[in-house]
Amino acid sequence: MLEQILSCKFVTKAFAILSAVLNYLHINISELNNVKLLALVLIISALIIFVFLILIIILNNILHLFNHNKSVSSNTSSTASSDSPFTAEEQEELELELQKELEIALAQRNELEQKQKQKRKQQTNDKLSRQAENKTNVIEIDKKENDNNLTPALSTKHYSTDIDFDWQKQKNLVEETFPQIDNSLLSYKQQASKLSSLTGLVIDMFGRDIDEQKIAQTLNYKTKGLSSENDILKFINAIKYFIILCQNNKFAQIGNSSDFPDEKQTLYHLANNDNSLALILLEKLIDKTIDKATNASESKKKQILSETSDHACCLGTLAEPSDLLLSTSIYEMAVELNPNNATAWSRLGDVYRVSNSESKAIWAYQNAYSFADSEINPAELANASQSISGYLYNQGNTLQAAKMHNIAKQYYDSLAINKSFNNQEIEALKIIENNHLQNIPDTINKLLQRER
Repeated sequence: MLEQILSCKFVTKAFAILSAVLNYLHINISELNNVKLLALVLIISALIIFVFLILIIILNNILHLFNHNKSVSSNTSSTASSDSPFTAEEQEELELELQKELEIALAQRNELEQKQKQKRKQQTNDKLSRQAENKTNVIEIDKKENDNNLTPALSTKHYSTDIDFDWQKQKNLVEETFPQIDNSLLSYKQQASKLSSLTGLVIDMFGRDIDEQKIAQTLNYKTKGLSSENDILKFINAIKYFIILCQNNKFAQIGNSSDFPDEKQTLYHLANNDNSLALILLEKLIDKTIDKATNASESKKKQILSETSDHACCLGTLAEPSDLLLSTSIYEMAVELNPNNATAWSRLGDVYRVSNSESKAIWAYQNAYSFADSEINPAELANASQSISGYLYNQGNTLQAAKMHNIAKQYYDSLAINKSFNNQEIEALKIIENNHLQNIPDTINKLLQRER
């Protein structure tokens, strides 16, 4: 076998080359023993080394590829674990808890919406009954004037007007004359206030430099939970935005100031729950800025329209309690002016939802969720997440619905809007309520003197 290998052409040629090299080096080939065997060993060693190097390169590439895939998978698992530092069982338990919380939140929200609908229906019925009662009174008055034969019935029971200082006797007379009054009816019970009736209180609290979180907690206490967290936050935001416009003299851009109410007058009316002047000023300001944008350059035009979109959101929010159709059209205009305005999309979704346009509402909320920035628009992101979670839950996607609900829950919990007031805070709130109407002029002057 070895002789066959040594006699092959490749080995012979290799030996010839080696002999030539040795001759070149003046080495006599005959003087070497077993040179063919030595050359064969060298060639085989070189081949082995060459093959070994190739194997090393191949293995190195395989290991590199394997490590890369492992690092990618580890990054994926690390991101997943960063999102959820729980085990699989704990994660499942957490998801079940979130689903239960979502069910409770949806039930509370449906109950709140039913109460609001019943309240609106009751107000409509009361209004109709008052109108009918007024008509009945007018008819009765006409009857009495036309019928001279009818005389008012006189009471047959008379009470003496003489004063008797026997208090026991007087006590017995009162008890006989008047029925007993249930003492439970005399106990003080705070009635839930409408959110739109608390504008003056909000302005007064801004004048006292009370933070928005405490104002939101106050409004939740006053409305007895009949207003959602989102309604409270956007109501406060709209009033704050309007005050800032007044502080920055934005309404001075409208034109001749004699044709429009001034900021002090408008804020005074707004504090007394009359938003008509504020709506006029905002509408004129929007028209003025839109006209200004038509003559501006493209870069400046985008900035002006974005600012105008924010004005429209404020106008729509102030108009929403009294005119839902007007606020809907205003929010739609705000979206047209700035399609990236997360606030406009969120509030447009709210009015669509109240109008029972679910598909439009979800479309608006999805846009709000897409454009909302977690640092700039946390309230809009929470509102959109909460509304989308209800839709996903009804579609059967409970896991994703629970995750979306958790986003909203974490934000609202951080604000502590639903936190109860202690006795000291209730007493302080009573003092503010009793005095805020008298302090409105001073509060407005103080607000307008602040620089923005």
